[in-house]
Amino acid sequence: MEAAEFILYVAGQARAAAFYRHVLAAEPVLDVPGMTEFSLDRAAAAGGKGLDGLRDRSWGERVGYALDPDGHVLAFAVPAGLAGESC
Repeated sequence: MEAAEFILYVAGQARAAAFYRHVLAAEPVLDVPGMTEFSLDRAAAAGGKGLDGLRDRSWGERVGYALDPDGHVLAFAVPAGLAGESC
């Protein structure tokens, strides 16, 4: 699969960067005025407002949903049956 970028426009860059530092358990690879960039090769389900807990779904994945500080819906997924019960 070809690599792609995922861009979110946020109301507060510093607030969003702090949230994603925690959620992704990573430091930004770029943090300049107007843009903060994270590598998404490590992601951890934490923070934000939980919408629906991590659970096995009918399509074969364990998925949980949360909101980031700007109201974007985040989906965290792993193959069904793996350990972990909450976002």
